[in-house]
Amino acid sequence: MCAKAENAASDHGDPARVQFSAAPGSAQMSAPALQQRAGGRARWLLPPGPRKALLAVHVIVAVAWIGLDGCLLVLAVTAAVTDDPLLRRAAYLALGQLGGTLIIPVSVTALVTGVALAAGTRWGLVKYRWVLVSLLLTTPMTAAVIFAQLPLLQDAAHVAATHTSVAAEIGGRRFSIIIAASAEMVVLITVAVINTVKPWGRTRRALAGR
Repeated sequence: MCAKAENAASDHGDPARVQFSAAPGSAQMSAPALQQRAGGRARWLLPPGPRKALLAVHVIVAVAWIGLDGCLLVLAVTAAVTDDPLLRRAAYLALGQLGGTLIIPVSVTALVTGVALAAGTRWGLVKYRWVLVSLLLTTPMTAAVIFAQLPLLQDAAHVAATHTSVAAEIGGRRFSIIIAASAEMVVLITVAVINTVKPWGRTRRALAGR
């Protein structure tokens, strides 16, 4: 009976819904936060309600991150190619405002919720190659946008606010801003595709632990 319940739940792709019956006629024990593993060990899993809420937050901030980077890229290109000094100044000021306000909360929330979802669901942090690749791309990119891209944007905004000849003062940094936003977009789209398609299989560690 227990085995059938487990198999039925796993067939629906939701191990969090497995239920165990201690004995015939006894009260049914629901175990939404446990996944039975080989050797009788159990692994903690997020209950369905918190898991869905966390997934919703993760999807929202991940999409917001892509949208934010798209805005940064458009503003950076506009500031670099325009001949209108007022438009250039406005674009760099907007870059500093958007970056300074949204980059840290959006990127950190996306990373934290992604790690929590991996750790608290059947996928695990090190069980599947696609999860590992996604984390290995997202983690250093989060650090890069906070410690490299954000200072660039804030510096450009400061130059736009305090100098008359913005283009001359920023110089080659305008290309660095474009390259940073472009690379970020490539990584974000790659991670989105990986998380949707879920390619490859289990890691060697997961296979060895069967």
